[in-house]
Amino acid sequence: MTPATYECIQNADTTGVFQIESRAQMQSLRRTRPENLQDITIQVAIVRPGPIQGGAVNPYIERRQRMRVDPDYGIPYEHPSLEPVLRETLGTIIFQDQVLEVAIAFAGFTPGEAEGLRRAMSRKRSEAAIQAYHELFVAGARHLHGVDDETAERVFSMVRGFSGFGFPKAHGAAFGLLAYQSTWLRVHYGPEFLCSLGTSSRWASIRQMRSSTRRSDGGSMYCPRTSTRVRRNARSSSTRGENHLRRHAVVSESASAMCEACGHRR
Repeated sequence: MTPATYECIQNADTTGVFQIESRAQMQSLRRTRPENLQDITIQVAIVRPGPIQGGAVNPYIERRQRMRVDPDYGIPYEHPSLEPVLRETLGTIIFQDQVLEVAIAFAGFTPGEAEGLRRAMSRKRSEAAIQAYHELFVAGARHLHGVDDETAERVFSMVRGFSGFGFPKAHGAAFGLLAYQSTWLRVHYGPEFLCSLGTSSRWASIRQMRSSTRRSDGGSMYCPRTSTRVRRNARSSSTRGENHLRRHAVVSESASAMCEACGHRR
């Protein structure tokens, strides 16, 4: 894990990077400043309808910022039984797995009942089914922990956010690793990364990307000052390695645009 890669992620220099290139992700990255793969796993999962509708995004970001300022900051939990299952995500529900864990720990659901709740919410199968689980959830929390209905309703509203789409943790972990690997390539093999983007899609906004990825020293994050060239002929070499680009992958129009973006002339 290289510091330069995490610096790129924390500064939201992620145009073209898998999963973390959207404006919403970029705005969030500057505030959450991921420091490891666990942080990135949460990051790729948090900008989804489930966590957004469940009210997880702002509390997570605010608590993360507070913890950077004050390492002794105590994370607030709606109930002590939620701390073991929500500690990783700072008291918020971000992963589908946590829907099951909260229902079991807080409302006394069996694993089967918890899975039924997750399915009912994730697919919006039936409002009647969700309402039945709602009543069971509140009654279970009252019976197991003696909580008042207001607290039980607040926790259920966090859970119900996953009637929108949310990631399982394993999904977030796989995507998070790919996001890190994509950023690593962007940092260490900028020209090659740019060319791969140009040949994998119809990239009409390359000029916009050029202006959005300028570094303070005047260089381009994608294209460090090397002798890298993109050619029309069968293959092209880079000073950073024996990376070859086939002619069928880089048509002349794309090559011209990429050369212009890199600041090189054929």
